[in-house]
Amino acid sequence: MLNRTLICYENDEIQQVLLFGGTTRIPRIQNELTKVLGGIELGKSLNTDEAAAMGAVYQAATLSKGYRVKKFLVKDANQYPINVKFERQNEDSEQKMLDRTLFDRNNLYPSRKLITFTKHIDDFSFDIYYGNLTYLSPIDKRALGQTELSRLHITGVRTAYNKHKDTSESKGIKAHFQLDENCLLVLDRIEFAFEKKENESDKNDDKPKEEKSTLSKIGRKISSFFSSKDSNDETNNTDENIPTDNTKTTTDEPSTKPVDNNESNNATNDTPTTTALPPITPKPSIIREPLKFQIESLDYPDPSSEAQANSMKKLSDLDDHDRELLALATTKNNLETFIYDMRDKLENDAKYKKASTTDEQTKINNKLTETDTWLWDDGINADVKTLKSKLDELKALTKSLKIRVREVDLRPKKLKELKDTLNITEHFLQATRNIFEKTDNDEKPFTEGEIKHLDKLIKDTYIWRDQVLIEFSKLSPTDTPKYLSTDFDEKINVLKRETNYLLSKAQRFVPKPKTTTTAKVPTNNENKVEDDKSSTSEPEDTKTTTVSTEGIK
Repeated sequence: MLNRTLICYENDEIQQVLLFGGTTRIPRIQNELTKVLGGIELGKSLNTDEAAAMGAVYQAATLSKGYRVKKFLVKDANQYPINVKFERQNEDSEQKMLDRTLFDRNNLYPSRKLITFTKHIDDFSFDIYYGNLTYLSPIDKRALGQTELSRLHITGVRTAYNKHKDTSESKGIKAHFQLDENCLLVLDRIEFAFEKKENESDKNDDKPKEEKSTLSKIGRKISSFFSSKDSNDETNNTDENIPTDNTKTTTDEPSTKPVDNNESNNATNDTPTTTALPPITPKPSIIREPLKFQIESLDYPDPSSEAQANSMKKLSDLDDHDRELLALATTKNNLETFIYDMRDKLENDAKYKKASTTDEQTKINNKLTETDTWLWDDGINADVKTLKSKLDELKALTKSLKIRVREVDLRPKKLKELKDTLNITEHFLQATRNIFEKTDNDEKPFTEGEIKHLDKLIKDTYIWRDQVLIEFSKLSPTDTPKYLSTDFDEKINVLKRETNYLLSKAQRFVPKPKTTTTAKVPTNNENKVEDDKSSTSEPEDTKTTTVSTEGIK
């Protein structure tokens, strides 16, 4: 593999070889790589887990316009050579099979190739297949499988040839192939190329024009030597395409010669140079006639819809079977784990020994032994339902024992948590009563009923806790408790819920604004007016004015 890769590169093109993967850390492999590479440095600093990700990051940064990084070029090469095999058509000789390489091995892609069939004037076909595969081992060839890829049938060749044979010359049938970015062979198009023939009338029409243009150029050139400087400038401006050899000629002569002699020599030497200019040949006209083609796949054919449906059903059945096997293995493993775990706890765990009686331990051990024996005897071929029933029997038998062990561990924690919650609730109730004791009823966020309800809830919880403590004092380690940790959680949650409700209500409470009347201060003029009208004013107004004045004083 390494030797085949090195064929594509020169030694000076490889600066460093990066190693990643577990086997590349083996010293023997590193030594062999160093020998094959001829002393090229081996890069060992790359993290194996990050190698693919780092390559993707560098490639993305190179393709992106937002980053400036060192050019990171990735070259992809074709792994197998692709050949074209066709039959040459020739009326004078026998039919002959030809084989041409379309894309050679290690050909970089994406790339395009053009193949031309010059002898075909009728419909024909050609095959595409993998070429020389002698470098592959028998195992690799067997893994590759089918080497014939496709067969192309080209139609409409005779029609296109008859259409243009009198006016054009055949340049062959051109097939345009490409290896796309996924290294898939794609046939873009097939066309029949013709070069249009030139008629005698066209040649005669072009000849006088060429002669006329040549003679006019010679005449203008000769007349330029006898015209003034201004006339030379005008000619150069109007005829920019005429080449002048004055510079080339004068550089061969010494700079001390007179200018007149140089001009006469140049005049005689430039005339044959101008007549020797090759005539401009017109570009040939190419006609491209598209041809129809049909691709016949010689590789493994695509399955029919019925075959696809059958395959999907088989896959679905296999998935169901795998799920059944997984469920069976999981259930059997759960049953076996429960047996060994419970047996170990009864033998080695002091908590389980203390929480169970001797008769209970004997009963559980006998059931575990019986189930274990059944599992490796009659239960080998048991189904999931039977295994689950056996596991449920063991869980029901050991349920009370597990509850006792669990409650012994959780009981002190739950008692402490209940006590802390009661203290917090009591402090909250007392603070609420102290703060709102002196305020009006309109400024209280809580009603008296809500405060009394919280007070009653605290007292009831204390009574319940005292009863629980009395029950716990009478409880033996082998007895199943009447009050469980879930009961403690329920009481704690009720207290917290009521406290949080009152807190949120206090945060949202907005007291009602107080209504106040502003007294009006009378001026001297107003007092005089009021005195003048005192006899006619109502007693109610007089009282109001007097009160307001006293208030100001």
